[in-house]
Amino acid sequence: MKLLNTTIREQLNIHDILFEELIQNQIFIAMSFDNDMKPARQAIMKAVQACMYTPILIDVKEHNNFIVPEIFTEIDKSELVIADLTQQKTGVYLEAGYALGQKKSVILTCKETDFENMHFDVAQINTIKWSDEKVLEERLISKINAIEYQRKAL
Repeated sequence: MKLLNTTIREQLNIHDILFEELIQNQIFIAMSFDNDMKPARQAIMKAVQACMYTPILIDVKEHNNFIVPEIFTEIDKSELVIADLTQQKTGVYLEAGYALGQKKSVILTCKETDFENMHFDVAQINTIKWSDEKVLEERLISKINAIEYQRKAL
């Protein structure tokens, strides 16, 4: 799949077509903005793009609105939400909860060193426990593809 996506991107670039312009569906990413999380952030973005979605991160989106309504607008426009619970940021829990309330599919992830610190309210939800960024990327690609397959089967 990666080779195919790379080949498609290369061919589009030859014809001055941006790959991102062809991607219409988006996935909202809720996670800590801490510098320690940058490698995980990159892995999540790579997984989203490998599955032909546009990753939306609120801290890089240009807007002139209050932040919470802007977050909710982007979640509403998204096919699904990825919420990484590593570092237990309350804003991530808020965004995941809002998405669930809007009947969005939510993929929860958490680094294994912080897994036991997740709030008990989400303990029963299937969560990707990752040890390193490679595992995170691979598991997200698998989960996004599974959700997409389930949607098409309905």
